[in-house]
Amino acid sequence: MNKGFVVGFAVIGVVLLYLASVMSQPENIGLNDVEGCDGKNVTVKGVVVEKYQTKNGNTIMDVSDNNISIPVFLKGKTDAEIGDEIRVTGKIQKYKDEYEIVASEIEILKRWNEESLNLSQLKSNPEKYEGMNINVTGFVTSIRHNKFNLSDDQNTTNCSIKVVIMKSTTELTELAELLLKNQKIFVKGKFVKGKTEQDENGFEYRFEYFIELDRYGVFNE
Repeated sequence: MNKGFVVGFAVIGVVLLYLASVMSQPENIGLNDVEGCDGKNVTVKGVVVEKYQTKNGNTIMDVSDNNISIPVFLKGKTDAEIGDEIRVTGKIQKYKDEYEIVASEIEILKRWNEESLNLSQLKSNPEKYEGMNINVTGFVTSIRHNKFNLSDDQNTTNCSIKVVIMKSTTELTELAELLLKNQKIFVKGKFVKGKTEQDENGFEYRFEYFIELDRYGVFNE
């Protein structure tokens, strides 16, 4: 056989293998582009806003970006938590008339507790963080029963948020000392909205957003 043909076939083979490799790579898309991509392998990024385990030990998460969210199904478990920013690689499919991603790989890009929010960010767009784990900093300005106020300034309460102590092990005396010392602290917990209640006259009202305290400590800048 002519050596030129052999070389030509070899080059064509390499090119075809390269094209096949490129075509098999997942496509990077935004969550707003998922619809209509049924059957495609894709890579998306977003923040975990919901997570639960199935009876079979698999994981279902809602991943959100710019107010667009999509369910992600993962066989097995992941240590990604609500509030984490993740990268998901997997196949898009329809399940019960809704698009979802069946993940083959999940990479945690940023842990929720590694990024600190200021209170003005939180107060200006509370819906964005509702139901998510957050990490904020501020000063204890008042303590009452199992609650305390966290403010962005030790001398004012112009921008403050209520923090509810969920664990009985939390020492109120320690918080009181931090208040007296005007010590800046970090607070980590879940950001939630209060349930609708009725007052004595039957008037319905809704509690403000607040943080369910998970842990706190002295903030070292």
